[in-house]
Amino acid sequence: MNKEFKILSIKLKENSKAPLELWGQESNRYNYEDIENHSGIGIIPPEGIQVVDVDDEATMKTIDNMLEHLNIKTLTLTTTKGKHYWFKSDETNGAAGQISLSTLKVDYRNNKNYLVIKMNGVNRVWNNEWVNAMGPKMIFEQIIADLPLFLKPSDRKLEPALNLGDGDGRNDYFMKSYITPIVQQGYNDNLRELMDIINDYVFLEPLPSIELDNLLKDDNYRDNIEIKKHTPMKNNKLEDKEYLEKEKIAKEIQSVANLKYSDTVFWTKNEDTGGYSSISPGSNEVFELITKPLLRTKAVHREDIRGHLKALAMDTPTNYGDNTLNLKGGFINIDTEVFTPYGENDFPTQVLNTGYDSSAYNKDVDDFLNQSMKGDKDLRSILEESIGALLFDKDTKHHKALLFEGMGSNGKSTFMDAITQLIGPEHVSFLDTNALNEKHSTVALVGKMLNVTDDLNPAALKNTGTIKTVISGGRLNINPKGQEPFSYKVTAKLMFAANKVPVAVGEHNHGWERRFINIKWENQVRGADIDRSLLSKLTTDEAKKYWINLGVQGWKRLEAQNGYTQSDKVIARAKELREQNDSAIAFIKDQWYEVFENAVKKNKEGKGILLATGVYMAYKRWCGLRGYSPFNENNFRTNIEQNGEEHGVTIKNSHVIKEGSLVRRYTVYIIDNRGDVQVSAKPFRGSEAF
Repeated sequence: MNKEFKILSIKLKENSKAPLELWGQESNRYNYEDIENHSGIGIIPPEGIQVVDVDDEATMKTIDNMLEHLNIKTLTLTTTKGKHYWFKSDETNGAAGQISLSTLKVDYRNNKNYLVIKMNGVNRVWNNEWVNAMGPKMIFEQIIADLPLFLKPSDRKLEPALNLGDGDGRNDYFMKSYITPIVQQGYNDNLRELMDIINDYVFLEPLPSIELDNLLKDDNYRDNIEIKKHTPMKNNKLEDKEYLEKEKIAKEIQSVANLKYSDTVFWTKNEDTGGYSSISPGSNEVFELITKPLLRTKAVHREDIRGHLKALAMDTPTNYGDNTLNLKGGFINIDTEVFTPYGENDFPTQVLNTGYDSSAYNKDVDDFLNQSMKGDKDLRSILEESIGALLFDKDTKHHKALLFEGMGSNGKSTFMDAITQLIGPEHVSFLDTNALNEKHSTVALVGKMLNVTDDLNPAALKNTGTIKTVISGGRLNINPKGQEPFSYKVTAKLMFAANKVPVAVGEHNHGWERRFINIKWENQVRGADIDRSLLSKLTTDEAKKYWINLGVQGWKRLEAQNGYTQSDKVIARAKELREQNDSAIAFIKDQWYEVFENAVKKNKEGKGILLATGVYMAYKRWCGLRGYSPFNENNFRTNIEQNGEEHGVTIKNSHVIKEGSLVRRYTVYIIDNRGDVQVSAKPFRGSEAF
């Protein structure tokens, strides 16, 4: 007779993965049929069930491939990001972010956790028709496989091996990173089995079987390896003091800090606002929240403690709907202007430390914007719309960054400082363009609303990939020091200030300029006219409420127009910067034929003829002197064909030029505003006399 696993369920909050009630209390656990009509439901895995939770596509495909080829059939649940795999096991684990014996990083779930099976009235899909039809009232043992060895958790650190291929040191990986920790856990009899699994399914390209034989052919690899008997788990806990100590420390931190964990980020509560602020994944701030656990915590153990904390603190930020803004003590719906206090179990993030008053007005803010933009209504509208996007465009759908230009004492830094104070410095990062492209620096963007670069380096931008990804709201690979990298959708807006706008190397098309709104701040204030207390005036509580009102107006205008207000000044400046970034056009405008005067020779008609090699080589030398990245020769000519005419340069094909007794056909650059000078480019292949 098949064993039946009785499933207990909990209620979830509306539009959230968070529990509606304290789910650890027995009274708040229900039979599924008693709450099956509730809009959100979580279930608690029964004792003896190990759930392997996978949230990334590559790992999910790898496990699916393993199970299919090894003919392991078990119950699975498809989630929004991946799958939950159900297995039977006498030993279970409830920690997140663990490494399995096959080196795949997964989250483990047991009866100390709950799993979301229904959200917003929509049931998630099981791979079993009976469970889908009846709901998980009870689950029969026969549809759940035993936990395979390769998916059991490792209690030694293993380096990830997913997608290692030819040239990535697969032999060295086994010898230096895998064999020792596996043998230390007592799996020496299973070593070849586990290596075969990794070789066949985890590596991008497998090693020949004979190479695995050679790795294990003699017993030298066992030298200096302390064989540790594998310690079983009982009552869902390792009989291991170290494990229990780490779990205890995590509980102490959580009891004091009341952390939340969502989408790879820890959040800590701000008692003044009632909201939660993100903790940088690369910092040790979590461990600095209380002193006693920190003193007992070794750096090498902190990742394990983070895993326990993730399981304890997992929750989903409360989504109050579109056109809402999280403020001190509650949120405002700007369509209805109804203010709603936060609930006891709410998880509001990115909360502004101010209130809302639709009638608020501040003359200092008004005068500052009008004077800084010299009365230009379009430019002021763009600034208001940018504030609206910062506050309400949570999906970065308008895909713009602000670039402020102008020499000092013109208000651009004051504006950025005022906006930083409006949303709160805890919601702002301050990475310059170099840091935005550094391996470990982008972790500072996680959980932030805004990144401010107050003094943009005038040197050429040689790597613009991260900037473009952030502006478009794409996902970045975040790589905190000492931790596993992860993929994260950055929603922070970018705001730059510069005395001089740098050249963006390699950005020759309209795509780069379309990502920016360039505003010149031309109202310079000098001497006695400088108000040293201006920032204080612009950041009073009354001023903040007026900034919010301007942002609300700007957001509504931005949505109604489906884009930012059009400004002739912004359009003209964008064109100038596009030409600045285009090395071929910049070359033309810089009296280009004079640069290579020494390469010119005269024909019998006295016309200036530049040999083919002269044109392109002179252009490359010019690029080197001015910090540009040159086009290749074909693209150089194509660019002149497409854009040269508006700058007085046209291309004439099959232009006939006499050279002694020969007549040759050339492609010629004709400079309209330089009189009768003709500069030849590359001749046609096989040019003939005629």
